[in-house]
Amino acid sequence: MLMKFLWGWLTVKKHIRRFFVSFLCLTLLFWGLYFFMNKKDSSEVNWYDLSVNYPDFTISYGEYTAVVSDGKIVSNDLGIINVGAIGGNMDSYLEYGFILPQLPRNSSYLIVNQSRDRNEVFMTKLFCMDAKNGFFTKISSEDSGKIRISNSGNVDTEYETETKQTIFSTNSKVTTSWRNLSISGSDSGFNITIQKNRFIVDSDSENTIVDMEVSGNINSLTCEGISIPKRGIKVHEPKPGICEIRAIGGSVLQSDVYGCSVILATRGGNNMETLKNIPIGSKIEEPEVPIKEGYIFQGWYEETSKTLWDFGTDTVTENITLYAGWRLEEE
Repeated sequence: MLMKFLWGWLTVKKHIRRFFVSFLCLTLLFWGLYFFMNKKDSSEVNWYDLSVNYPDFTISYGEYTAVVSDGKIVSNDLGIINVGAIGGNMDSYLEYGFILPQLPRNSSYLIVNQSRDRNEVFMTKLFCMDAKNGFFTKISSEDSGKIRISNSGNVDTEYETETKQTIFSTNSKVTTSWRNLSISGSDSGFNITIQKNRFIVDSDSENTIVDMEVSGNINSLTCEGISIPKRGIKVHEPKPGICEIRAIGGSVLQSDVYGCSVILATRGGNNMETLKNIPIGSKIEEPEVPIKEGYIFQGWYEETSKTLWDFGTDTVTENITLYAGWRLEEE
């Protein structure tokens, strides 16, 4: 009887042990999947950097507001952080820096500039350093007003009267050959919306004239005297390397080659000017022969190989760097 009891007890204990081991494995698997599905990318941030060169303003999101007077926070249910004065000298105004909480999706901050007694431009910059959802926006204006900036870098300005403004905007999600858009003109308000493959620009007044620049790391393209029609314009890339400005629902206002850039790296030789706005698929003229003391120039080589660039047949299809080849002068 005792032997049967002991054998039964050991068998039950064995099943209990198996149950707990299985339960533990399932629990670890569940929590592993939970943390994997809910983990945040290390590149994501939960704050924005704001800097302004005026001391008095309010900033709000929904019902939450912070009031800044003389560069200091005097009321703050928004939860912003003052990092103090971050620039300025005898010839320019101080910049006041603040850290802002990250906005929910499809929302924006409203900044109301309450500084009036100024003789120079008012400047507002908002920056989010995020590889996936980062943006940078800079607004300069000759008068104080209201600025709304979304969590994707979209900008909407509002002034009591026609005011000269320059707005720079970029977003990490932009896929066109250029990432940055800058407009400059006078109106009571502008709106810039950043989409993955285009910028949308609108103004309060019809037929407002603006100067515009699109740019990347090296290339840039300036378009002057663009008239913004009633429904606004879109700046997009209908073909690789082509910048087209088109009226919304209308005709093409301007189309130019943005193209590619070719960096000429002389590897210790004299500096060579970078070739810009090269049409995609076109050949380039052979540059002047660089000079490097004690060496003889051997030609230009492609960046990914040891193959000489053939200026008679090779074409540029993307941004590239050509490297100068050298050999020592014979004694």
